[in-house]
Amino acid sequence: MQEPVRKIITFGDRIKENYASLLDEKGLDYLNRLQKSTLQMQAFINDLQEFSMATIRAKPDKQRS
Repeated sequence: MQEPVRKIITFGDRIKENYASLLDEKGLDYLNRLQKSTLQMQAFINDLQEFSMATIRAKPDKQRS
């Protein structure tokens, strides 16, 4: 799940670096929103992974009969 988000961040950064001067105000707004949303998604994925690991560590081992 992280790799596609990293790609979006990378290409969003490249677009901003190389083409920001060609975008109008609306285009820059869209790009900024894309980047902000992507960073939020990345944080969500990281939080979800941490929660998953905490849940796994908190589960007691089941005894086999």
